[in-house]
Amino acid sequence: MPVDAALIAVRNLVVSADHGQIYVWAYHPSPPAGWDDDEHDDEHDDAVEQTAEDAWESGRFVSAHRALLNVFTPGQRNLHTPMRLEVWSAEPADDLDRWDHEADLDFDVPEGRLDIAGPPAHLAVEMVTTRIPPGRYRVRVSGRGFTAVGAAGANGDDSYRLRFWPRQQDTAAGLRRRWPGWEPSLRHWRAGRARIRAARPRDGSGHDMRRPPRPQPIITAVVTDGEATGVDHGGP
Repeated sequence: MPVDAALIAVRNLVVSADHGQIYVWAYHPSPPAGWDDDEHDDEHDDAVEQTAEDAWESGRFVSAHRALLNVFTPGQRNLHTPMRLEVWSAEPADDLDRWDHEADLDFDVPEGRLDIAGPPAHLAVEMVTTRIPPGRYRVRVSGRGFTAVGAAGANGDDSYRLRFWPRQQDTAAGLRRRWPGWEPSLRHWRAGRARIRAARPRDGSGHDMRRPPRPQPIITAVVTDGEATGVDHGGP
């Protein structure tokens, strides 16, 4: 790990968490090469679905797919969740012992714009828009102050930090520490998924006959009109 990592930028935010999630969208002005330019709703829904599936399947409770970084929270709803964004010149020094939960993953921010909100972001939930230097990043997502899963409300003590540094190559997402409080829910979820998969009828190729293949998704991101941090975009 480099010892000369320098802190380039800091953003101290208060963001909304809802349905036990915080969405961090990287704005893309147009679909990158290889992304289909079909229905925006389909690409949005696919990103949400894929990140949710991966976050639970992997046990990281954090996942990224194209323009969406999805952070799961123990509480169901907190519209005043502290989140600190840091941009570093290289991988920063380790401080894992200060956090309840931590994971690393790749995430691209090509325009330097991040739109952050709990789902559903298109309803009357405040979306925070902020900027960091554009780049292809490795991100370390850390959380602490966790309480029992399902504990809801604006009096939650959980807070989050996202550390970004430039990456030279793509690397698989990795779990650095899992909060023990996730374990009961994770066991229940995996047992339920196993029952569902076992019950699905399949054809000779192993394809689920009740579920048609999904087209390759695209994501252009949730776009906000304002540039100031904390812009409330209300309804569609």
